[in-house]
Amino acid sequence: MKKTRRGFVSVSVLTLVTGCLSEQSNSSETRETAIPDMSKQGQAPKVSVRKEIQKKDVEYIEGNNSVRYKSGYKKPTSNTQNKTRMVPTYDVIPFSQWAKAQCAELATSKINKLLHERIDEELSAISVGINHTSKEKEVYVDYSTTLNPEGEVIKEPSIPFEKVVEATPKVVISTIGLSGKEHKESYEIHVKTSSRKQQ
Repeated sequence: MKKTRRGFVSVSVLTLVTGCLSEQSNSSETRETAIPDMSKQGQAPKVSVRKEIQKKDVEYIEGNNSVRYKSGYKKPTSNTQNKTRMVPTYDVIPFSQWAKAQCAELATSKINKLLHERIDEELSAISVGINHTSKEKEVYVDYSTTLNPEGEVIKEPSIPFEKVVEATPKVVISTIGLSGKEHKESYEIHVKTSSRKQQ
């Protein structure tokens, strides 16, 4: 039977970025050891991706080089507004701060797409993430193992680690454009193993 391919979840330290990931248990048996900690840079050729942002709720402010964007919704405070209808809220941040976040998200989407194209198997327990705790945003591929409370492996990727490394680009150059303003980021992409223990 032909295997189906599933979507990724973008896993990061602070933010979830994309869709849902299916994880599977290899069998009813468990292993007592997790995959050793490893980090290897992707081996596929460098790729570039560019996106022009054209949204009504995102505005470039030239006067102070910032971006005004819709950040959420809130209940209306005015007596003249419909109390049952939520109204949007807006934030303003420096263009560079906004653009760096957009570039990182664009890079994760590109890697996600490439892995689906290059690996014709179910991509369970493999994710593309953004690490927000580093000085500069880090984009990486997470090769994840899940352990039960006793430390036994109950879920792990079905694709060999080296195969994921071979399919992952060495570098992704991500460019965002907004109202004639442009920002570019270059990311070295590593595939990293991780273990998560169930409580």
